[in-house]
Amino acid sequence: MAVMKGQGVSVSASGSVMWDPSLPAVGPDGTFNASSLQTPSDFPMPNAKCGALIMRIGDTKYVVGSSVDIQAQTEGEIEFMINDRVQSLWDNNGSFTVTVAMK
Repeated sequence: MAVMKGQGVSVSASGSVMWDPSLPAVGPDGTFNASSLQTPSDFPMPNAKCGALIMRIGDTKYVVGSSVDIQAQTEGEIEFMINDRVQSLWDNNGSFTVTVAMK
């Protein structure tokens, strides 16, 4: 879905994912902050919670969690992912149901 710079975007999410098989599943808001770990730079958003739903529009990242209303800082396609160590995405399990409304 393409977004123009300055356009409003409203996102809501539900569901659960397991971002680390040694930990319980989490909802879209995630769990503890990635910045509390030894290498938070391994995460796409080091200051966001681990397992949280995040999105990127163009080259700007946003924390979504269970809901967010933003005004796009850049134009581009909306991309969603889980805030997890980039080298560990292969062991993720579960899903979030995401609803997007353009304003």
